[in-house]
Amino acid sequence: GGYFLWFEFPAQVDSLQLFQLALAQGISLAPGPIFSATRRFGNCARLNYGHPWGEQSEQAMKTLGHIIASF
Repeated sequence: GGYFLWFEFPAQVDSLQLFQLALAQGISLAPGPIFSATRRFGNCARLNYGHPWGEQSEQAMKTLGHIIASF
């Protein structure tokens, strides 16, 4: 449980690469393969939404959307 969203992206999105690109922008997410012993979920990620929503959250989501669209 907890305050998390699980995203499944199009097949071409590598969530390990997404993690690195997002982290470089100060955005933290959990790439899908860390939730599998066989490295499944390569195009999935988990995002925490337990923090209060504000301008910083809004901007982070926009930035994340731009990063994902770049794949």
